[in-house]
Amino acid sequence: MELIPHQGISIVSILRGIIGLSSIILIAYLLSNNKRNIDWKTIIIGISSQFVIAIAVLKVDFVRIIFEKLGQGFLAIVTYTNQGSRILFGELADSSKYGEIFIFQVLPVIIFFSSLIAATYHLGVIQIIIKNIAKVMEKTMKTSGAETLSISANIFVGQVEA
Repeated sequence: MELIPHQGISIVSILRGIIGLSSIILIAYLLSNNKRNIDWKTIIIGISSQFVIAIAVLKVDFVRIIFEKLGQGFLAIVTYTNQGSRILFGELADSSKYGEIFIFQVLPVIIFFSSLIAATYHLGVIQIIIKNIAKVMEKTMKTSGAETLSISANIFVGQVEA
């Protein structure tokens, strides 16, 4: 099973992405209460790094394979969660019979992943990952330690915990 389809990219999809990204930046700029204090260099570095990561994932075989394996691992975990939901809720967890029911199919996955992150946090694994991501972001984007730590933690934990 292939997670990333290899389809051609049309000019329309590129323009749609550029318009969407520009719209988000424009809205953030218009809603800013201190427009002169915006560091455009940091924004350009951040967007550029996202493009580099996207190109690496889509075009560099070993990077694509790594992300496909990670995706398959998460897919296996979701499958285990679905099996647990079927044991707990019976036929109500069967989406082929009743369609998607949020409380019986989606909510258990959210709870499971929250528990998984909490367990890895307790074991100290998440802290190591966040620390390394924060170091890379701090060096490449020239942001402060507090900003970088908060943003990199937000990948794994909620806004309050970050």
